Amino acid sequence: MIPENVVKQIERCRPKLLLVSPNFSNPTGILWSLERRQQVLSICKSEQILIVEDNSYGDLHFDGRTEEDFIERYPSLFALMDLVPEIKYYISVHLVKQLPLHYVQAGLQAIKV
Repeated sequence: MIPENVVKQIERCRPKLLLVSPNFSNPTGILWSLERRQQVLSICKSEQILIVEDNSYGDLHFDGRTEEDFIERYPSLFALMDLVPEIKYYISVHLVKQLPLHYVQAGLQAIKV
């Protein structure tokens, strides 16, 4: 998602909600830079568009960094702005095999919206 294209689409469609997957989005596996994350957040905040982050693949990283290094370099949108609800998904939970687990976390302000 290129910020300039987001602006064009907002002007054309006037959406109320933007669903994004900045960490290893399926099927491309693209990982947004911190700068791109901040740009999209800024655009949506100024246009009063609710962002929902699908962070199902956010816990995956294969480059040898520690989890803390990865989170610092690629923070979730929820971590950058608590107005962004974050969807998480785990395909196999140890409590019950093959039972997918989905959950949403959000800051109090996002819940009130």
